[in-house]
Amino acid sequence: MTPYRFFWLSVLSFLIMSFSSCSEKLNAEQILEKSIASHGGIASWESVSSIRYLKETTFYTASGEIETVGRQYIEHHWDPDYTLMEWENENNKHRAFLDADRFTYSINGSAIYDSLLLKSAISSAKASLYVFWQPFTLLDPKAKLEKVALSPPLLNSPSLVVKVTYPQVKNGDVWHYFFDQKTFRLVANQVLHNGNTSFIVNETTETQTGLHLNATRKSFTLDETGKIKFLRASYRYSILAIEYH
Repeated sequence: MTPYRFFWLSVLSFLIMSFSSCSEKLNAEQILEKSIASHGGIASWESVSSIRYLKETTFYTASGEIETVGRQYIEHHWDPDYTLMEWENENNKHRAFLDADRFTYSINGSAIYDSLLLKSAISSAKASLYVFWQPFTLLDPKAKLEKVALSPPLLNSPSLVVKVTYPQVKNGDVWHYFFDQKTFRLVANQVLHNGNTSFIVNETTETQTGLHLNATRKSFTLDETGKIKFLRASYRYSILAIEYH
C-alpha cells in the first residue's frame, strides 16, 4: 500500500469513527429530531392536509403458507383531523370513520354497535395513522422516549435505538425504533403487543411525498429470546393522492 493511499484510508477511518462517536452521544430527543429532518422535516410534514393510499397486507402461517390477503383504502386528513378506512372481507363492505369526537363503523351500510367489533375497528383506524406516519407520530407529547441499547435480529448496519412507551395507557404497547446511524432514517420497529413481540423491517420507502414514508415492510414474530420464529406479515403501501395546505 502506498503512503498516499494509506493516508486517505486513515482519514476515512477517522471520520467514520468520529461520526459514530458523535451519533452515539445523542439523546433520544436529538435522534428523533435528526430523523424528522432526514424524513423531509417538520415544515414538509405540517404542510400535508390529506393523504390517500391503498394498503395490502399478506399474513403467513408459521410454515410459510399464505394465510390471508387483505386490502384497505385509507385516508388521513388534518385540520380537521380524521381517518377514513374502507375494505372488503368475505364479500362484506366495511367502513370506519374516526375523528376527535366520534367513531362510526358500518358493514354493508348498517351501523355496528357490538362493543368487541367496535373496539377492533377503532384500534385498526388509530394504528393505521400511527404506523404509516412514522417517525412523525413520535412527536406526540404523550410519547415517552428513551435511548437504549438493543441488538436487532436482522439489520446489518449500525442502528440507534429509541424505546417508546405511553405511560398513560394501561398495559400499553412497548415500541423500539431503530434509526440508521448515518442517515437517521427509520429502518425498523420492534413492538411488544399483548405479550407477543414483532420485529418490523422497513424495506423500501416511497418517493412521492418527500417524507420517505414506508412503501413495503415485513413483520417477523420473535421468540422469548428475541430470535426470529417466522415471517408473519408483509405490507405494501401505494399512495393515491396527497394534498397540501
